[in-house]
Amino acid sequence: MFNNLDGKEDRLYKHLKKYIDDFLFVEFSKEIFKDTLVPVSKNDMDKLEYGEMSISDVFFNMVDVIGADVHFQYNASYINIMNRIYDDLPYVLINQGNEYAKDGDFERAVIFFRASILIDETLDGLYSYGKALRELYVDADDFEKIGDLKAESIEVFEKISIDYPDFSKAYYFMGYDYLNMGLYIKSRLAFKKFIDMEKEGDLFEDAKKRIEDLEDPCIMEEGINHISSLRFEEGINILKKYEDSKYNQWWPLYYNLGYGYEALGFVEEAIKSYTKVLRLNGSHLDSMEGLVRLYTKLDDMEKVEKYMNKITIVKDSNLN
Repeated sequence: MFNNLDGKEDRLYKHLKKYIDDFLFVEFSKEIFKDTLVPVSKNDMDKLEYGEMSISDVFFNMVDVIGADVHFQYNASYINIMNRIYDDLPYVLINQGNEYAKDGDFERAVIFFRASILIDETLDGLYSYGKALRELYVDADDFEKIGDLKAESIEVFEKISIDYPDFSKAYYFMGYDYLNMGLYIKSRLAFKKFIDMEKEGDLFEDAKKRIEDLEDPCIMEEGINHISSLRFEEGINILKKYEDSKYNQWWPLYYNLGYGYEALGFVEEAIKSYTKVLRLNGSHLDSMEGLVRLYTKLDDMEKVEKYMNKITIVKDSNLN
């Protein structure tokens, strides 16, 4: 999958490059490595100086480089060297990645799984990679990193579903990835595909429960899709039914209602919806900008100034 980025940036490089930032590239054992410069961390320099650096040390450093930077210029050479030393290299990497995962070190596991996939896109490598990504984004607290990990995980499980369509668990984890991205219709379809393939077990029961739980979110997503496609009346008719439901604390419901009402010229209804958004999500810029537009129409310049000031405060805080 890393060979088909078509010039696009590898989304995980910026999160993994810390593992190779301090590497130096030096000559080491020409008998084995010939003219290839090998990665040596600053912590390894004493070992190198006193002749105590092992082939295993170099191997782990090479894997760190390959897994962290899948486009690094020496990756092909490193893979050729390791293939001469280790039989069944992809599974050597997968097994070591699984050891890191057992210890809870999912970033190092991801690096080893990525390296294995670069050599051979095995089902075991892809599946282990996707699961490790999920473990990472569940525990992450950086929004950009979470988004990148979710997107990568979805891409991995979608690839498994294409390359290995009979592997049911891909659809189960894809269902959760879509769910965590707020793609409820896709999530429900993935879970349905899973239970069509699996007829029993804990995962089957969990997927059945998710399908039931997703019924209303899927209907709301349909309403939001109507709004996004400029079918405002259809969207509003679906979404307004949920204002007095258990979803009445979900701010996207009110934002989309507000946007639809505004587009249809229902100013008061739009103001109420955008204001409700801000009660639930006080820094939502699009709702503030909607209120500026609406109060400008009403020539209520005091309110316009109020929300313009709020917009400035939120934008300034986002820069810091």
